[in-house]
Amino acid sequence: MIVDDEEDVCQALAKVIQRKGFEVVTCGDGETALEMFKTHRPDITFLDLYIPKLKGWQVLEEIRKIDSGAKVYFVTGSHDDAEKLKGKNVPVNGYVLKPIDLSEIVKIVEENR
Repeated sequence: MIVDDEEDVCQALAKVIQRKGFEVVTCGDGETALEMFKTHRPDITFLDLYIPKLKGWQVLEEIRKIDSGAKVYFVTGSHDDAEKLKGKNVPVNGYVLKPIDLSEIVKIVEENR
């Protein structure tokens, strides 16, 4: 699952993940992300930190209540935000910085196959 309010980001990530044989669902806000997570139970979620309705860390908190072992990777344009969250021991599997290196996405997907 890809959660980002930038449609071009969703489409680019979806395309590269689909090429690896995975089904992909996308959405652009936190409330929809939670509903989609409950419905689809994705193998991996790429979650933007700053999305409408609920922020990424709020979505992560709710996902952890549903499935404590879910694989969730934050996507952010700010190295500082990623470092701050790492310092707070936020229960996320990793971080992907924008601009996104698509080979990094492929590596994550393949490692979690």
